[in-house]
Formats: sequence, structure tokens, C-alpha cells
Amino acid sequence: MNSDSTQIEELLRDAPAILRELASEFIRIGGQPMDADPNSQRSVCFLLAIRCCSLLVGMGRLLDPATRDSWDVLARSFMESRDLLLTFRFNDNGIRNDVKTWCEGKNDNSWRPRHKKAEAFVKRMGAGDTELGKRWSAFSALSHPTIHAAKNSANFVVTWVTGRLRSIFR
Repeated sequence: MNSDSTQIEELLRDAPAILRELASEFIRIGGQPMDADPNSQRSVCFLLAIRCCSLLVGMGRLLDPATRDSWDVLARSFMESRDLLLTFRFNDNGIRNDVKTWCEGKNDNSWRPRHKKAEAFVKRMGAGDTELGKRWSAFSALSHPTIHAAKNSANFVVTWVTGRLRSIFR
């Protein structure tokens, strides 16, 4: 086994404990604003951070070939939560209104991250091109019942049923 595989195995072994510790801190620190006002911008950000921890715990379990197809849907959910968390952190009235609408559970676009705004922010912080919007869109094709998702699923099933790593559906 090469050192990269060993490092990945060690990371996967330690990740649940690390995520539990991170989630514990989010709960400990986020509990006060959540108790004071569960619909505040700060509370909502902690809620989304806790959701991210929850989704990350499940992702490690999906690396097995028999469950790998579920990775795309879970990764999309994580990306949406992470990007929405980044969006909801902005200090402006438009975002605060989206937070309020999101807390009301209305079926509108308040749950959609503002990728252009987030990308501009991370660039100002020194990050390169994050392609948040492009990555989010790319996972749409694999998390919704499109032809791409069906072919992707079929390839995963062929792989875990036959043990052969090959794409038969393109």
C-alpha cells in the first residue's frame, strides 16, 4: 500500500472523532444564540454548520464501492449547505431577508446560495477561483434523475456487482 492510501485510511479512521469534536463546539458555542433567537442570522449559520458536520460523517461511509453511488447526492447536499452557510454570513439586508424567509420554510429560492457574491468574497480573502457555482451545477446532473445520473448509477452497480472498474454506460 502506498503512503497516499495509508494517509487517506488514517484520515478516514480519525475523521468521525474530529467531526464529533467540531460538532460539539458548534453546539456549545451556537447554543446560546439559538436559545436567544433560533431564527437569528447567527443561529441559522450554526444550524447550517451542524448540518455540514452531519453530512460529512455520512460521506466517509459512502466510499465503499457498494455505496459509492450515494456519494454524489450527499456531496451535493453538503455543497449546498456549505455554500448557503457562506452566503448567510454576509452582513446585508438582502441576506437577512433571505435568512428570515428560509426560517419560515417557504418554498422559494432563499435556500439557494449566492455563488457570485461568495466567490467575490473568497477572492478578496486571497483564494483563487473557487468555481462554487460550476461545482454546484455539476453535481446537479448526478443528484437529480437525469440521464447522466442514471448512467453514473449503472456504472457503479456494474462495478460493485462484477468487481470490474469500467464504464459501460457513457
